[in-house]
Amino acid sequence: TVVAYDPLANEMARQFVAGAVTVVDTIADCLAGAEIVLITTPDVAFTDLSVQDFNTGAEEVTIVDFWRILKGKLSGQPGIRYVAVGRSTDDDANQARLQNLELSRRQAAAAITDR
Repeated sequence: TVVAYDPLANEMARQFVAGAVTVVDTIADCLAGAEIVLITTPDVAFTDLSVQDFNTGAEEVTIVDFWRILKGKLSGQPGIRYVAVGRSTDDDANQARLQNLELSRRQAAAAITDR
């Protein structure tokens, strides 16, 4: 089931997604029972959310934040898997991969130069 809420576009959204998506009138209704939440606008209705707003009854709630507006509030919180779009989910591992790629590139360049 897909449930949507947009304080600026609810009425227009209802016209375009009728039957495919349930558009609700409050953010609380939208979050109720949610297992995955997509935040696609930096509207104050979303920036004011807190950890308590995501106590939806699910064991874990995944929040995909396209604007990274809730990182400071939600990242690392128990019961929340926070995904900031455009950011790594494991910075240390990915930094190590980048360093290995750079090392490999330098070694390959040195091998070509030594020939």
